[in-house]
Amino acid sequence: RSINLNGDYGQPGLVVVASSKALSQPTDVQSWPGANAPNGISKVIITAYHSGKFAIFEPDQTQAGGWAIHRVALPAPYSIKVPRGLATSFRAADPSSPGTPGLVFVANRLDNSVSIINPHLRALVGGFALQHDPTPQVIRVGRRFLYDANQTSGTGRFDHGMPGAGGQRGSVSLQARRGCREGVQVRHHRDTPTGLARRRYDDRHQSGGALEPFGKHG
Repeated sequence: RSINLNGDYGQPGLVVVASSKALSQPTDVQSWPGANAPNGISKVIITAYHSGKFAIFEPDQTQAGGWAIHRVALPAPYSIKVPRGLATSFRAADPSSPGTPGLVFVANRLDNSVSIINPHLRALVGGFALQHDPTPQVIRVGRRFLYDANQTSGTGRFDHGMPGAGGQRGSVSLQARRGCREGVQVRHHRDTPTGLARRRYDDRHQSGGALEPFGKHG
């Protein structure tokens, strides 16, 4: 999942953008008020979970879709931050721009930290770590291969991650490769029939249907 407010979603096909500009897996969004802005909104702030970025959308009629996109990278010292949640403060001020109060705080899921963004400067201005993370360093470093779309996707839109790993909800399912002569077929929960067919299914598969040997295939 990715987002592009300037894209024409009424047209079929994938609009390809540079991997460095992709915003994969938007997880939180906040609007920033503006008295003179269209509809009273001067900014739309988004976290891109698998891109390790924070994006600010501002109304701009010179753009084809009417929005200018400003991306702020959130570098991590050893892995990927994976920004997830947002919190805004309209009173807190960055010392470098005291005349324009307002800060955005970004909760980073895997980096176990909070990044501080100045939305007026569109820049990362600070941050701090949360409680101690006991995760071994080898696991931290390896997480980018599961959750960083910049590392594992040619378009920067898909992370090729494993649900259930690294604290995410879900489960890891295994699938047998097509063309194998013999092996074990691992059924996914979505393959399990429901309703009236369930009783017949259970009668045939006393083991619950989790594993079913399959014969030779040409």
